[in-house]
Amino acid sequence: MSDHLSKAQIEQLRALLLAERAQFLATQTRPVADDAIGDVQDHAAEAARVEREVRLADHGRERLAEVEAALVRIEDQTYGVCEETGDPIPFARLLLEPTTRYTVDALEGIERERARDAVNVGDGGDDPAY
Repeated sequence: MSDHLSKAQIEQLRALLLAERAQFLATQTRPVADDAIGDVQDHAAEAARVEREVRLADHGRERLAEVEAALVRIEDQTYGVCEETGDPIPFARLLLEPTTRYTVDALEGIERERARDAVNVGDGGDDPAY
């Protein structure tokens, strides 16, 4: 673990991650209301609601995986170190986003590279067939 974070800071960040995990798990155990559905519009509204809940659940599972991965990094003492550059991630950034794996500069570089790749794919890249 990087020496730039104190034990107290690590414990504060661990507590945030554990609280987020607990909150997510608590929401997953809520019973779903079983409302009587009447006409076609009700069925369509219910289908839209279910689809929205599925999307939110997928996002929630992804977020939970990020939280779990951050907790693993705390345990294996790699937490707070940028996976791209090896530089320390500032405590203030970790406090705002405890699951982050990158410094702001590294993340901006990754996003620029993704945007450049997306443009190259969109225009056919170097492939003369396009």
